[in-house]
Amino acid sequence: MRLVIYLLYKFYDRGGTKGIAYSSSLGAILLMVFINLMTIGKLAGFNVTPYHSDNYFAKFLILGGLYFVPGYFILGMIFRKDDILDQQPSKQALQLGTIGIALYFVVSIIAMVYSMLS
Repeated sequence: MRLVIYLLYKFYDRGGTKGIAYSSSLGAILLMVFINLMTIGKLAGFNVTPYHSDNYFAKFLILGGLYFVPGYFILGMIFRKDDILDQQPSKQALQLGTIGIALYFVVSIIAMVYSMLS
């Protein structure tokens, strides 16, 4: 997990997101985990939200707010910025990690779209 945060940090550590690279990294991880949880719940037929509505987007926003705030602080306490930046991963680990993250994101988005359409 530290390698994933490190790779995302390096990705966001350029251009307009340079000042918020660490926060963006944690937010990206939380977003992907949240998307996957909602997708799995939807495909399995579970009511994954305490909010009763037929509007999937409203459920997504309400549960997202309840999920992101504590999730962000918990991730921030477990994976401190200094610990993440002190890593020195090998070139091979960086390449494999980058490919793995890209595939994970693409598959997650495809699964989310499929679950919304089914």
